[in-house]
Amino acid sequence: MRAASAAVLTLLLLPFAVGDFWAYQLGLLYLYAIAALGIGLCWGRAGFLPLGQGTFFGLAAYLSGLALIELDGSAWLIVLLPLAACASGLLAFLIGVLVFRRRGESGPYFSMITLALSLLAYQVANNWESVTGGFNGLKGIPGLPGLDSFIAAYYVAAVALVLACAAVVWLYRAPLGVLWAALAHNERRVVLFLDDVQWIDDASAALLRYLRETFAPESETPLIVAVQQRSLPIVRMLLAAGADPDRSDSAAGYSARDYAARDTRARDILKLIEDKKPRPTAAK
Repeated sequence: MRAASAAVLTLLLLPFAVGDFWAYQLGLLYLYAIAALGIGLCWGRAGFLPLGQGTFFGLAAYLSGLALIELDGSAWLIVLLPLAACASGLLAFLIGVLVFRRRGESGPYFSMITLALSLLAYQVANNWESVTGGFNGLKGIPGLPGLDSFIAAYYVAAVALVLACAAVVWLYRAPLGVLWAALAHNERRVVLFLDDVQWIDDASAALLRYLRETFAPESETPLIVAVQQRSLPIVRMLLAAGADPDRSDSAAGYSARDYAARDTRARDILKLIEDKKPRPTAAK
């Protein structure tokens, strides 16, 4: 917490120490860092490498730039700029649905498709000069409404970076992130022991699974399912990825630790779980 507070304080005071020019340059670097966070999340957590991150980043940038040029000062920018950012996410989602609907390891296919898409987008951006400005890019892009100074642009980029970091940390700790980590370690074993196996790689199904586990009355976490299946490798994998053995399901009120303790044939799993220090707030 102290490190995070120090980092935020540094972000707040930095532009006054380096001046307008370097504040603007740092703002650009913060935007690139947000794109890099996406690569780190996909490659480091979910185990597949996106080679077209520049395409998604560039699409949102071009749409935002065109909106600012065509609607300078318009109130519609409040709606259109977030939609421009969401457009790249929608494109990535559609590609993920097409690639990950197949069973088996789909990560290499996703990498190749995004690489091909990146090369195609590069050619389109360079040759469609009437829209993209060609090699030199768009010119005369006005600043955000009411935020024309370099310092103001810096703070917008800094706030966006902090929010992106917070979102990535949340995804790492959420059940969906734990599921990603398990898939990255050994996809075939996760597919073998978890339900809905034909859709386990599908991005939309993973999101729906997370929502079901979080809000459904009969929710069961992946760790509880693995304990009930007496799958020691999957339990070890999920615990290593950060799964909480003290999180209870809503239907019976039992946690993975409770299920392991009640199952006389899961003593090795119980020992593995007991080696994990319980949360101080866990009620027994």
